[in-house]
Amino acid sequence: TDAAQFPPTHGTSSPATAKEPGIVAILDTETLASSNTIHPLTTFATPLGCSFLSFSPSSLALFTASTKGDVQTVWDLLRIQHTHSSPLQMTLAQNDSSGPLVRQVAQFSRMTVARIVDVVWTAPQGERLAMVTERGTIHLLEWHRVLLGPPTRLRCRS
Repeated sequence: TDAAQFPPTHGTSSPATAKEPGIVAILDTETLASSNTIHPLTTFATPLGCSFLSFSPSSLALFTASTKGDVQTVWDLLRIQHTHSSPLQMTLAQNDSSGPLVRQVAQFSRMTVARIVDVVWTAPQGERLAMVTERGTIHLLEWHRVLLGPPTRLRCRS
């Protein structure tokens, strides 16, 4: 295949290195500049390491790929949307391998090792995504937004 047929990707071409299970920390970049200390909104472990991350268009879901690229996971970030970071959340995250506000909602696996270089989500909900590998293959993954639960409904009383 001709490399010019595919759009440029955001992945690096350096070889993957074997690492311990990955720790993902989500930070609020708007408050980062005004604070002397870093307080992540949440922190959680990815059991098979992490070689690639991608936020959904709404930023309410996160795609991670394992160190080998053979296992892909979608995480629900809905519960951290309206919370404020605090040192307590960081303490809870260290004692809980899945983090206090993040849950796994989908997992996909492949039979071969893959180096993921780009991920594109459908907009606006992000219930489908395309994963591009270093070899130029495209894998389509679909997960059901229903797993996140129904949206919060507000009731007006008259």
